[in-house]
Amino acid sequence: MTKDELKRWIVENEQMLEAILPLSDGQDCSIYKAMEFSINDEIIYIPDVWENNLDSLISGDDDEGISYAQRVADNCYTGKDFVDVCGGDVKLAERLFHYCDWQPPVSALPEVDDREAAKPSIRGRLAAAKAAQTEKPAAQQRQKDKGER
Repeated sequence: MTKDELKRWIVENEQMLEAILPLSDGQDCSIYKAMEFSINDEIIYIPDVWENNLDSLISGDDDEGISYAQRVADNCYTGKDFVDVCGGDVKLAERLFHYCDWQPPVSALPEVDDREAAKPSIRGRLAAAKAAQTEKPAAQQRQKDKGER
């Protein structure tokens, strides 16, 4: 089911999320999670239903003027959404999907993304740049000294 289909179903049938999609247990909460990761427009994940106020059908809009159907749609994630969160990295997106058990993908990404660990730290990069700057004049001086002999 796509986000638009789900939103339309909620509006037309006045049903709550749990009556439309099978919720399962997340980390001390209820979530929706597809059986497998796929990259298309189908909803594959909905984080913590209670935290996102998706457990109560409000007729009309909530305090912020957002309808229940829109709140649900805003908290749905497709495989394409996971890939977008991961900057196009499909393998990372799939790992992130399997990791998520209550939180939005963007919140869980730092816990799953090991690409940063492979990069030198800012301190390490600054130290390397400083060493290269001090080494360059020393190498130039040695070269100059060789030429004067």
